[in-house]
Amino acid sequence: PAPAPAPVQVPVQVPAAQPQAAPAPVAQPAPEAQPAPEAAPAPKEAPKPKDQIDAWIHEAIQVMEKSGIPRDQIDAEAIRTIIMHESNGDPSATNNWDSNAAAGTPSIGLMQTIAPTFESFALPGHQNIYDPVDNIIAATRYSIERYGSVADVPGVSGLRSGGSYQGY
Repeated sequence: PAPAPAPVQVPVQVPAAQPQAAPAPVAQPAPEAQPAPEAAPAPKEAPKPKDQIDAWIHEAIQVMEKSGIPRDQIDAEAIRTIIMHESNGDPSATNNWDSNAAAGTPSIGLMQTIAPTFESFALPGHQNIYDPVDNIIAATRYSIERYGSVADVPGVSGLRSGGSYQGY
């Protein structure tokens, strides 16, 4: 027998590949929002002075704190009370009629210190009795040494307990 003829391959037309769209993305749940890391708290700003006397008091307090005077012995409102009763806020006030004046050492400045007391309690660089800040510093340091704190000056504590102001 004769060999069978080899099968003939007929070319088959294959359609050209059609571009296909990428599969649609699968929706993913959004990540949970995380709170932003806490920023360091901003330093507290000193309160704005309400008037010139307040500005002098706050400047004096800053100087005293830098020199090591404990803040709990310094009371801005007590300092203001003394200033208003002693000089009515006048840095150039001089008392020429009390016993100190009669002895030759009049009380001078915002908090009405006498020169020997001022000189004993002034801080270096703050030695002008007529300078409001310098006067507050020396008088406050004197008050702390003598009474334990500015709030314990007799005139201040007298007013706080319903009494009257007494000079110091």
